[in-house]
Formats: sequence, C-alpha cells, structure tokens
Amino acid sequence: MIFVSTFLGGMFGYYVGTHIEKLLHYSLFRKILREKDIQKARVFFEKYGKSAIIFSRFVPVVRTFMPIVAGIVKMDYKLFIRYSLLSSLLWSTIITFIGYFLGNTFPWIKDYMPVIMITVVILSIVPAIIEVMRKRKN
Repeated sequence: MIFVSTFLGGMFGYYVGTHIEKLLHYSLFRKILREKDIQKARVFFEKYGKSAIIFSRFVPVVRTFMPIVAGIVKMDYKLFIRYSLLSSLLWSTIITFIGYFLGNTFPWIKDYMPVIMITVVILSIVPAIIEVMRKRKN
C-alpha cells in the first residue's frame, strides 16, 4: 500500500503540473510561475531529471513538488513513470525496513517520533532557506 500510494501521489502531482499552465491566465500565478523559472526548471530536468525524481522521494517537501514541476516542464511521461516507479519502490522499501529496524532495536524511539519528524523536516528545509537568503544578499 505504501508503494502504491507513493506512486499514485507522484502521478497525480505530474498530472496537476501538466495542467498548471491554465492558471497563468491569472496575474497572481504569472508572478509565481515566471517563464524564466520554468525555463531553468526545464534545463534542470533535461540534465538531472532521472536522478532528481529518485532522490527527491527521500526529501520531505521536495517530494511533494518535484512531480508537479516535472509536469510543468513536460518531462517525458514514460521516463517519469519509469523513474517514479523505481523511486516509489526504493522509498517504500527502505523507509519500511528502517522503521522496522529502529522500532525493534530502539523500542523507546516511538516516544520521540514527533520530535524526530519535525527535525527531519527542518533539516530538509534549511538548505533551501540558506539558498534563498544567499540570493537575496547577492
């Protein structure tokens, strides 16, 4: 179920991304989805698309938006499906085994799960915040 849910979530994100250009009729979305940023994303996906799909699955927040961006830049659909299947399989398997291992090895860890989850999310967001601050400084 984890694998199927993960894969279908990515597919839905891709679908949303392919239809997002319709929102460009509204000025608010034209400010958010600027053509130069879409071009940068397109170049990024041409160069790193396969590995980006795989590695993004392991980064909270990024895994939510990567399929949407792949849809926006119209990444090859068959390629997206192939790497989304692979990343979903890897992520669901690895996370399940890690959870099983940690739960059996350190049974007390369940008492700290909220703190652990918040820490992981914060550590995942920090590099993006640093990058935004660096760009604003320049």
